[in-house]
Amino acid sequence: MQTLAQLSLLLLSLCSSKSLSEEWHGPDGEVCFGEVADGVLNGQVNCTHSEGVYWGMFRNSMAEGLGRWEGVDGEVCIGEFRDNVLNGPGKCTKPGEGVYEGIFQNDKAEGFGEWTGEDGEVCLGEFKNDELNGYGKCTSEEGVYEGIFTHNKPNGIGTWTGASGEKYVGDFVDGKAHGYGQYYNANGDLEHDGQFENDNPIESL
Repeated sequence: MQTLAQLSLLLLSLCSSKSLSEEWHGPDGEVCFGEVADGVLNGQVNCTHSEGVYWGMFRNSMAEGLGRWEGVDGEVCIGEFRDNVLNGPGKCTKPGEGVYEGIFQNDKAEGFGEWTGEDGEVCLGEFKNDELNGYGKCTSEEGVYEGIFTHNKPNGIGTWTGASGEKYVGDFVDGKAHGYGQYYNANGDLEHDGQFENDNPIESL
């Protein structure tokens, strides 16, 4: 299976192997150079739009196949396009945010993927609508969480292991220990086995 880096080199080779001399003007002001037949773009194309530049494969005047998008905001995406948007495996780098590599659907992270934030946080798991939703694992300077996510936050059963070795195993709500759980200190000793509320243990009466 080819990596995205290999596909990027392949794309560069394809687009540089043939002169893209025919000019085509789209309905939204885009200007494209590529293979035009009967007023329709098919094949290798380079398009400039008010929002950015796309170069890659076209079919019926729409991005279809391997391509690369560079937005005016600095976003760079490479992957499989269908109907002018990312659909399938791809990789997007967003300035000030981070990098997502995995499956896309209609330009959004949808399926298994990996997110690497500019702060060094790395999350691997199931994405839906551009967010972690389902089983996943996030590693940051503070520690590691592995378990269920909803809208990018731990929600459900999971395990948090802090950078110092402390650990909580149990229920999470909106990113906090909430419900039944067990807390172990850095030495591995069980300190609390019972209910938690907003990260705080509730002592039994």
